[in-house]
Amino acid sequence: MKKQVVIIGGGYGGLAVMRRLPQLLGRERYAIKIIDKSEHHCVKTRFHEIATTPSRDTLIRFPLRDLARLSGAEFTRAEVSEIDFANRKLAAGGEEFRWDILVSAAGAETDFFGVEGAAEHAASVWTYEKALGCGRRAEALCGCGGAARIALCGAAGLARAPLYGM
Repeated sequence: MKKQVVIIGGGYGGLAVMRRLPQLLGRERYAIKIIDKSEHHCVKTRFHEIATTPSRDTLIRFPLRDLARLSGAEFTRAEVSEIDFANRKLAAGGEEFRWDILVSAAGAETDFFGVEGAAEHAASVWTYEKALGCGRRAEALCGCGGAARIALCGAAGLARAPLYGM
């Protein structure tokens, strides 16, 4: 019987592990399951494209089911609701998944670093849906017939990082 590997998250980290594990552990000894709440892997470095042109969706999203199949893994679209480390099982989408190896690569969320008003007024491009919403919001502002002011911000964490060697 094959040992079970469960990967939570279909982002860059989860996919990298999914692709490399069969080579490291042996495809014949391990079955790999990847679980993500989205059905697509998104190329985050291209989110600015849909934030500026919402109709542009080329080479930004890729079906996780297809990517998993290419790596010999199985994909389940679900959100993990509970993890029981003692019994090596988790619940997602009404199903129970047991593992011999668990990889948590669930990703992150936007951090506004305590900047007053940022969370309420900024349009994040951290996820595909948020980037698309940002683009639609910008189109609405620019299409109102008057002048619109849009400020682009990024890498706020770097502004607080100490500068070494300077």
